[in-house]
Amino acid sequence: MAIIKNGKIRGKIGKYVYRIVEDKEIIQSFPEKFELSENSKIESQRFGKSIKLAASIYQSVKDFALNCVKVEFYRELVRICRGLQTLGFLDLEEDEKPCWKFVPGTSALDINKVVLLNAIMGAYPTASFKESQCTVKIPGFNKETVKGKLPKEAGFIEFTASVLHNHSSLGSYFVHNYSSGLLSVHDIIPEQEISLPVEWSRDDLNEGIVLICFGLRFYANLSSRRDLNNMNFNPTAILGMWHKKEELISS
Repeated sequence: MAIIKNGKIRGKIGKYVYRIVEDKEIIQSFPEKFELSENSKIESQRFGKSIKLAASIYQSVKDFALNCVKVEFYRELVRICRGLQTLGFLDLEEDEKPCWKFVPGTSALDINKVVLLNAIMGAYPTASFKESQCTVKIPGFNKETVKGKLPKEAGFIEFTASVLHNHSSLGSYFVHNYSSGLLSVHDIIPEQEISLPVEWSRDDLNEGIVLICFGLRFYANLSSRRDLNNMNFNPTAILGMWHKKEELISS
């Protein structure tokens, strides 16, 4: 229904809506309702699941990255989670069990892109995961070969790594956290390999998504209570993501 006030029409007449904006009369066509096709409904449901999954993972990764994360990383997670909907699973024999599969494009996924890990270390760490064991190979560190500037006050560096598990019944949570302790930035730190065991509290939790995060934190001295990282200097990355068939992903 429309009304006329002060010589101007306001409201809906047929397929048109009359409005007054800054003393000007505006006529717009009224949006028509339409029924979604079955394919559109399925795609909408899948996108909703991708958003939910990405949000759950994002919050935990954000905690790992000291809350120094920009919105671009969340968008990247949504894209990856959306891609999980289209990844095929291996055809399994009757007695075979599904296995963990690497998610393409997640081997060096920067969490904060202002200063990258490979600019500090010369290369990205690499990671592997099999059922209950994560392995991370960390490049050596030499202050003299760093591309770019470290925080001016930086006297010590810490290598950190965490294994994150996402399951539809529990959400996202960390199953292993690693710290190298504080190491002097003036020393040459050799490359190393670390093992991060994963213990499943129940067999039925051994599915979903596992991802490995790695980051560098810098400190002024050994007694520092806070690191020097911030939104513009926080070299962190996901080293890999793996998934095993679960309803949240495959449906």
